[in-house]
Amino acid sequence: MKQSDVDAVQDVTLIEVRPQISRPFNNEHPHADLYCRLAALTEQHSQRIFGTSVWALTAQQLSTARHSCAQLFIVACAGSQPVDVDRASVIGFAYLELPLLENTHLATYDIYLADSHNEAIAQALRARCEEKARRYGRTGIDTWVVSTSWHKIEDSEAIADVSGYHPDRPDTLVNFDEDADTRALRAGGYEPVCGEWVNVLPAQRIREAAPVAPDGFETVTWTGPFTRPALARQMVRLYEMCARDIPSGALPTDQSAIWDEQRIRLMEDGLYRAGTKWMTTAIRPAGGPLVGWTTLTYRDDTSGYAYQETTLIDPQYRGRKLSAWIKLVNAQALERERPDICHIVTSNAVTNRAVLALNRNFDARAVAIDVDWYKPLGDQNL
Repeated sequence: MKQSDVDAVQDVTLIEVRPQISRPFNNEHPHADLYCRLAALTEQHSQRIFGTSVWALTAQQLSTARHSCAQLFIVACAGSQPVDVDRASVIGFAYLELPLLENTHLATYDIYLADSHNEAIAQALRARCEEKARRYGRTGIDTWVVSTSWHKIEDSEAIADVSGYHPDRPDTLVNFDEDADTRALRAGGYEPVCGEWVNVLPAQRIREAAPVAPDGFETVTWTGPFTRPALARQMVRLYEMCARDIPSGALPTDQSAIWDEQRIRLMEDGLYRAGTKWMTTAIRPAGGPLVGWTTLTYRDDTSGYAYQETTLIDPQYRGRKLSAWIKLVNAQALERERPDICHIVTSNAVTNRAVLALNRNFDARAVAIDVDWYKPLGDQNL
């Protein structure tokens, strides 16, 4: 394990740990116990916010390095140095990602703390993430913060791409409630740039639906661990389109993503090594190329939950309810594979009224607003 820049903050030591692509997670992994303890902190975090562990990460997921970004765990351990991170009492950690293929000017992180946490530890982890981002030449950093409460606002109070329409009352504009975490971010120079509703849909409502195929279109459904080469070649164009299409608010993103079949294979390899399974349905004009797709992910230990990932339709084919159709087809395909899955977790831009209306049709329940907070770090070349 590489340990560097070990800091002591009020009897707390920060130690850096990097996952390795070449080392799969199992009981023989040299840091198996550490990753299990980090996973336990994500479960505490999920329980504290949502009252369920469905948003927790597994040790296998945490230990899996990906090809598309460099990853770094900054682990807060009780006690002053020297500290053996594999035996220390872990009281929190930050999970820092540094994109390697596009958005290489950005860094992003999440912080997980023990139930008995204090703001000083969060600030120390945040400061270390910013320090590492600067060291690697990043000019901006962002982090997503979940809020489970919100309030009605007037149009004049709206924050672009952050304030949104209430899922159950589409004419009511709302904003997330501030808390200690968001106030600390504001004090540290962060601003909210983008918001998403987090929703839970009952799978039974989707199973009962009877999707009607739009005239002239057909679907193709497949599952992992890897996409067949003939389909992967067609998916390249859709992944590049997705990079330009995903809403990011005021976050300064690079939309010139370059995909190829090898990158798709490496992405799916990362999911496979992390223990994540998936079901994909794509759509095309009969006999033509793929023009859209949707994916659900799930794990063997998800306790009845699946996660709605990307859904995209080529702009030339929008306005025909194709996304709703492929979501239904895909969810019903997953039901045949995993009838025990009874909930689907999905998120959408707070301003996307069309998706909010679709979710209402399936009795979706909004459980949180997830807000992206961004801080410019300055031009590292100056």
